[in-house]
Amino acid sequence: MAPRALRGCVAAVLLLAVGPARAAVTLGDRQFTITTPRLEATVRDGMVVRLKNRCTGEVHANPALADYILPRGLGHMGTDPKPMMALHSPWGNQQMNQDLPAAQPYPTMHRPGPNSRYRAARIPGGVRATWSGLTNGTAEFPRETLTLEAWVDQKTGQLLLKAVGTSPNGGVYGVQVPLANLHRDHTFTVPSFGGVRYGNTERPALITLGGAPFWEAPVVGIEGRRGSLGLWVEDDTFRPNFFFLTWSGKSFGVAIEALNLMPFERKTTIRSCTWHLDAFTGGWVEAMTPYKEWYARAFAPERKLRAGPRWADKIQVICDHLDPTDEVLRLLATTFDPETVLIHEWNARAPEFDHELPDWTPRAGYVERVRRLQRYGFRTMAYVNTYCVNVGSPVYVRDKVAEFALPRKKSGIWAYADPPQSLTTAQEGQLLYLDPLSPRWRRYHTDMMIRWRRETGTDANYEDVGGTAGDFGNGVVAGKAGAQGGTEQFRELLRRNPTVPMAAEYAPDNIAFAVRWPLRYQQVWGNEETRIWWMEHQRPVSAYIHGPQARAWVPVINAGSDFGRNVVVACSDALGGLGQVAATAAELRATTGMSYHMKRRAQLFAHRQLRPAFPKQRWEPSLACCYRDRDGRLYRYYATATVQQMVGPDGRPLYQRVTGLNQIDTPLTLPGWPAAREGKIIGLNPAVRYALHRGAHDRTQVQVTDLPAGIRVARYESTPQRTVLVLSAITENGPSSGRVVLRVHAPFTGAMLNDQPVALPPWNEQQQASGGARSYTVTFPAHFVFLAGEPAQPQIGEYFGDGRENGRYINVATGLERGGEFAIPYRPLFTVPGEAQPVPFLFLNYGSECEVAVDYLVRVPSPDAALRVYVQNRETRYGNGGIVRLYLNGRVAHALDLGPQPNPDWKEGDDPATRNRWDTDIHAWTVPLGKLAGQPLLVTLATDAKGDNNADHIWWARPKFIADPAQQARFERLSESGEVRNE
Repeated sequence: MAPRALRGCVAAVLLLAVGPARAAVTLGDRQFTITTPRLEATVRDGMVVRLKNRCTGEVHANPALADYILPRGLGHMGTDPKPMMALHSPWGNQQMNQDLPAAQPYPTMHRPGPNSRYRAARIPGGVRATWSGLTNGTAEFPRETLTLEAWVDQKTGQLLLKAVGTSPNGGVYGVQVPLANLHRDHTFTVPSFGGVRYGNTERPALITLGGAPFWEAPVVGIEGRRGSLGLWVEDDTFRPNFFFLTWSGKSFGVAIEALNLMPFERKTTIRSCTWHLDAFTGGWVEAMTPYKEWYARAFAPERKLRAGPRWADKIQVICDHLDPTDEVLRLLATTFDPETVLIHEWNARAPEFDHELPDWTPRAGYVERVRRLQRYGFRTMAYVNTYCVNVGSPVYVRDKVAEFALPRKKSGIWAYADPPQSLTTAQEGQLLYLDPLSPRWRRYHTDMMIRWRRETGTDANYEDVGGTAGDFGNGVVAGKAGAQGGTEQFRELLRRNPTVPMAAEYAPDNIAFAVRWPLRYQQVWGNEETRIWWMEHQRPVSAYIHGPQARAWVPVINAGSDFGRNVVVACSDALGGLGQVAATAAELRATTGMSYHMKRRAQLFAHRQLRPAFPKQRWEPSLACCYRDRDGRLYRYYATATVQQMVGPDGRPLYQRVTGLNQIDTPLTLPGWPAAREGKIIGLNPAVRYALHRGAHDRTQVQVTDLPAGIRVARYESTPQRTVLVLSAITENGPSSGRVVLRVHAPFTGAMLNDQPVALPPWNEQQQASGGARSYTVTFPAHFVFLAGEPAQPQIGEYFGDGRENGRYINVATGLERGGEFAIPYRPLFTVPGEAQPVPFLFLNYGSECEVAVDYLVRVPSPDAALRVYVQNRETRYGNGGIVRLYLNGRVAHALDLGPQPNPDWKEGDDPATRNRWDTDIHAWTVPLGKLAGQPLLVTLATDAKGDNNADHIWWARPKFIADPAQQARFERLSESGEVRNE
């Protein structure tokens, strides 16, 4: 038997099955109540002030709260568009302070007030109510009206609402009828950036969303304590609308505002779309199901075309960064089944990126590379651009694009007063976004894509800017308006180029029917706080309402740091997305860190063919996404502020990503970590994000078995010659000293702690195994070096090494070695002022999230010895440079950021290349070492790419000892002329 709370809902469904739904209407003073099979709603003064879920008995909105300071009613621009613009922030992002204060006046919103005249009458299935004489709280508008019709759909039992607003004066831009007084325990799941969830943990504010990727479909799932509500619009013409969410700290208000087409100056009437409202027993998935089903019916022919290329169903990994060497392609083909991998090329055109559009000449070598990749069994995809042109570029002129290009007059309601774009005023080469309402442009772009496919053989296209179409103030063109230009463009691409599946920049409702892989470029939007919030609050909304075959693609470019890569995989996991890897030899050989995690995760998706799944019951608050594998088994992905984890069908985690913790109880292991035991990992840095996997704990050369609370492993890395372990306090107020317990799993010959010799943990020579643990009382930071090899003994003036040394990758965040080797590609001799002979230098770059490090184990020869090393940056234009660090016995002896610095003399109109100043001096570092005479010394040179390898050009000289009787540290700059200055 159904639970008592659900019996009414079950009965309502049975009644609908045998006859039309009927409405019960009660008319009152300035209000009416309408009852559907599943919902009771009371409307007062143009707002829904009470809502009861008849399926569960929950009162979602209670008029006793009387919390009505929220936008509502007729939107009128008046004579000054600025307040209207301010009210319509396209992205009310709280982390960037783009939301609006709660409980403020909204002068452009004209609503029923105490002086309004009210009348109501029954209509078939419902009621029509009109308020005459509106107010914005300070002024009265006696000739303005707001009419609201509410009725029950006989077939579905849904509550339908429609509004008409009128004014005698032009400037009417929109209308909204909010749901008010929603209790504080609601959450709101919306299609923003693929899907996000809002709740009462946000600060009180008005959050607005409009246009892709901020608001990609007019539907919201509203979960209460026991049931849920769905609010949505079914409109296959995609008239403009905006989302409003008000959180006062006491209650929520939510609305989907209907907008007129721009411009507004002559508009005196607004006729809304039809809003649908219904109640459910499940969660946001069930609440959005009616919208999903309508969309599937409305665009069934287009979705059938999207599903046509069956090979695309197997794609589980998109690789958008590739080093196309034979070695890498073989590694990639042995890591993944090639038919599960789509390789994307960002620069397949001959011109530079964003230059000379719409020139679709393939870049030299691109066609051959496509064929080569396809011979391995991979599929290929290329960047194309749906709407952009460079005005006056050669192909623009050749094809007479100006004759049919339609510029965007207005960017959106939020920028209503901005000057319009124009082909005649655009500068030569300027990049312009066009409005695809032009039929000739749509035909032209499709012709180009057909030719591109024929000439290059590319399997799929990424249609950049494809999701940006909307209302740009061009009115009705050839019977179409607003976002319908994008709809018709993608319909044409489907129909005329049906064998080429598409990715696109975003996938809002007007094009989602055509897009298999919507780009979710989360690592570049917003700020770090935004991305942290996303990782806990994203949900797979777009994958559900526009799926199947709508998988989020989060690329790997511009995500070189550990944090950036965590954002990539976390958002992909939460959005029902794909796997991704950066296909370089170093990345594919990684054995720790986020590079290893991305590879393992992508293998899981590819091998088990994971696809998002959508149980309709209410999800646990931290359950972000579900997946099913090829055998139908269910996987659950959970996200909290500290732990993100994919749980397998057996109920155990397959992988975790953790942060904010000093230790964790977990069945998983942290690859390469020296401080782990059965079921527990210790010594974590709460500021770092770690990736954990199934497997046995590493049998590291040195094992940390006990640490004081508040102490972290800052660095652990090992070579056949030595092992470095650095322990430090998490915060400045952390322990300054304490007891640590260590074991060794290798026959070391000696150990140093903070440059001083110490006893080794016991070693059983006969069994070649640890002989037990040793306790050390240390001050923090504690720098241990365990020696296994004999130090080299270079003489004064002799460069260290033999010129054949290679680098290693040390993760900057975790302090662990990533795995793989950096083969130093260049070893030139450079002239250095003050040196009689050219000096041997090493090219140390391209670590991405890692330091590229080279080290030398040497013995300090004499009491007057000092270390001399040179380092130089030779890049002057691109990238963010790098941080160079000199380590001695695991301790940073000196570091310097050789990235660009702002040029205070630069002004608009100057050469963009001179916006920054670059330090290209040779830096000479001298570190006295006399106090370590006769002792081993580990010297490490390291370049930190700061998460971005682009154009990095750091050069290190091989170190040497010099005689320095003064034993004074010096860190100097040597100019080309030989001038010496302190750093």
